[in-house]
Amino acid sequence: RQFILVDGTWRQARRLCRRFPPHLTRVHIDEGKLEALEDADVSPMRTQVEPDRVCSLAAMACLLKEIGNHDDRVPARLLELLRLKSEAVLKGREWKERKTV
Repeated sequence: RQFILVDGTWRQARRLCRRFPPHLTRVHIDEGKLEALEDADVSPMRTQVEPDRVCSLAAMACLLKEIGNHDDRVPARLLELLRLKSEAVLKGREWKERKTV
């Protein structure tokens, strides 16, 4: 299987998806898996406007988990890396704020 993961703002992604040929299958992630992501709080950098929305990397991790034809450690590792990145970015923001005060 091949997937096209659209990354960008919701508006950019919507516009880009309109350009895809109509024969491409759109995949929707199971709501239960999205709720599990919200509970895990994997990306505290940015809150989503709608509860059923997640960042691109979290969506890919959910998709890999849902199709289930791979090593289960891959989606878990993607989410762990996302969490670590989020923590590093937030620490950097805190450092910049302290420096400017």
